[in-house]
Amino acid sequence: MGPATTPAASVGTVQVRAAAPEELDAVVAFWTDGPHRPELRRALDVLWSHPGPAERLVPLLAERDGVPVGSAVLLEQPPVASLHGVGTSTDERGLGVASSLVEYALGVPEPATVGAVVLATDSRKSAPRPERLGFAVLHEFAEFELPDDAELTMPSPGPPQPPRWRPPRDDASR
Repeated sequence: MGPATTPAASVGTVQVRAAAPEELDAVVAFWTDGPHRPELRRALDVLWSHPGPAERLVPLLAERDGVPVGSAVLLEQPPVASLHGVGTSTDERGLGVASSLVEYALGVPEPATVGAVVLATDSRKSAPRPERLGFAVLHEFAEFELPDDAELTMPSPGPPQPPRWRPPRDDASR
């Protein structure tokens, strides 16, 4: 489907718009650095350039005075669109950049094909903001942190055994 053609929208002094293909590095820069950045950039580029049937990826950039201050990615997979990676510059946090990105993203999908927009967040600090923009909490996940010395172990599969034969299942037994 290609890049979005939605015009830029100004919210306060922050301007949000769909990013151009050559700006994908600027979009990804808000999420990661180091060795993971090239891999994430390639994955987004593939999804943007070669979407699945009825899919559309819309990378978004928020700018203040022409300088990128935030980004997000909207993935349309009708009947749902999901907003991912809403990120802002550290010195721009709390100044409405993320809210501007979310508000802009809500106007991008075509209501005829997308009935709901989903936003996942991993920050409890941001919880009231999405609700003010019309989102409702659908599910909460618990996150557990393992101690630094925790190790993953796999149980032994037991002694070697010959292959076991199982009779085929017919549709009635499922």
